[in-house]
Amino acid sequence: MAHSKAGPNASLPSRPSLARGIPSIIGHTPKFAVSFLKALYGDAATKPNRWAFDYLPKVDRNYSWTYLWDNMYNGIVKEFSPLA
Repeated sequence: MAHSKAGPNASLPSRPSLARGIPSIIGHTPKFAVSFLKALYGDAATKPNRWAFDYLPKVDRNYSWTYLWDNMYNGIVKEFSPLA
């Protein structure tokens, strides 16, 4: 599975054209995203700072368990503790 590399130019989800006029969560994705970011960051989420969207961690590589095990087998990962 390919992961997109979201960078500083990543943007909030836009409303899909097929969802216009449909009363569902898909049609309200931007409102949901803003509400979610406000719940996470409280007063720090404001319109001038794009509702603190840039504070969210971005996927920079594949974090699948399969790759972790493979990297451990190949000696790339020396120690692993899920509690660390």
